[in-house]
Amino acid sequence: MRNIESHKKEFIKNLPFFKGLEDDDFYTCVNNLNVKDYSKGQTIFLAGSIAEKFFVILDGWVKLYRTTAEGEETVLSVFTTGDVFGETVIFVGGTYSFCAQIAENAKILEIPAKLLHSVAEKNPSIMNRIMAS
Repeated sequence: MRNIESHKKEFIKNLPFFKGLEDDDFYTCVNNLNVKDYSKGQTIFLAGSIAEKFFVILDGWVKLYRTTAEGEETVLSVFTTGDVFGETVIFVGGTYSFCAQIAENAKILEIPAKLLHSVAEKNPSIMNRIMAS
C-alpha cells in the first residue's frame, strides 16, 4: 500500500465505506489510492473542475467555498480529520460545484470514482456505505 503508513491503513480500514469489505476488495481499493500532502493555502480543486475523485482528510483542515458573482468568497464548510468531501461525484459525475482549499497543512486520501465503480460491480454495498457516511 504505497504512500500509506501502517497507522493510516488502520484508519482507512475503519472508514464507514471500507469497513466490512472483503479483504480482496479492500486491498484493491487501498492499493489504488493516493495520499497527498498539501500545504496551507493550496487549492485541491476549483468549482467547475471535472469531478473524478473524492477525498478523505487523514490529517489537517480543508475549507470548501464558493465565489460569488461579486468575487467574494463564501465559506460553505470546514472539514478535518476523518471527514469526507466531494463524494457526490461517485453518484452524479460532472464537475465540482465548489472550491476546496487547504486551511491548515493536510494529508488527503484521494479516491478515484472509477475505482469505487469497479469495486461496486462486485460489492454494491460500498455505494450504500458511502451515502451513509
